[in-house]
Amino acid sequence: MVNKLALYLSCILLCSVISCKPKQELLPTKTDHYYFDGAFRFLEKETLMDALDKAADMNKPLFVEFYTDWCLPCKMMSEEVFVNVDLATTFNEQFLNYKIHAEKGDGPNMKFLYNVEEIPTFLFLDLKGRELIRAEGGLTQQQLLEEAQKALAKWQGVSGVLNQM
Repeated sequence: MVNKLALYLSCILLCSVISCKPKQELLPTKTDHYYFDGAFRFLEKETLMDALDKAADMNKPLFVEFYTDWCLPCKMMSEEVFVNVDLATTFNEQFLNYKIHAEKGDGPNMKFLYNVEEIPTFLFLDLKGRELIRAEGGLTQQQLLEEAQKALAKWQGVSGVLNQM
């Protein structure tokens, strides 16, 4: 009887050791996915709300490009502006970059919500999704940098006010 009880307890102990895994292995790891357009790193998320949540986690304003597949100025931005490494370094460090296809998924709704009438449209948003700066149409590297500087100045003014509250 003692041998059976010892064998039974040994089996239970062995099964529990084998079947138990550390907590971090049981929970799925949630990693963010990014992709590059030129040298710019863009967050790959389903919705703008997901991107805003990530921007809040990082405490960075959100840079958003509304684009379509047929948009020639969008393609020119990819080939001539987003390839600039210095500009990309600024954007990758200072902003969370995100693209919205204006004709797919949530794109039409976001296009309506933000009153986007021209493609491409670039928005710099605060953590609540409020527009800091808007630029429309194809931009040069210098124009995009100037818009980013304006957005950062507004962002620092907004975040400075929030920090005082």
